[in-house]
Amino acid sequence: MRKIKVMTVFGTRPEGIKMGPVVKALEKDDRFSSVVVSTGQHAEMLQQVLAVFQITPDYDLKIMRPGQTLTEITIETMTKLEPIIQKEQPDIVLVHGDTSSATHQLWLPFIIGLLLVMSKLVCEHGINIRLIQKR
Repeated sequence: MRKIKVMTVFGTRPEGIKMGPVVKALEKDDRFSSVVVSTGQHAEMLQQVLAVFQITPDYDLKIMRPGQTLTEITIETMTKLEPIIQKEQPDIVLVHGDTSSATHQLWLPFIIGLLLVMSKLVCEHGINIRLIQKR
């Protein structure tokens, strides 16, 4: 039986705190293959969370630069995330948060036609998964 490949993308400390248990659950479940992507939006603070959950991202976008604009963050996120999505070909992309990098993470899977789950509602309220688009 083919495993369902789930790509989890996050980049801030609060996102990591909420998505850490999701990543660990995916790793333990034989039905899933987990790919973790860090945007690096809050790199130093996120490292603390990753250490607690013992998670090593498969990819780190390292998007932040001193003095960059929102436009530059957008370009950096989309430019670095697209080849990863193309290479990994996930069945599902989990995105959490309302940060600028989370917003940009929503567009690529949607454009490519992947199943996209906005997990902010799930992690913060425990209800209402939104399925944006299926392959």
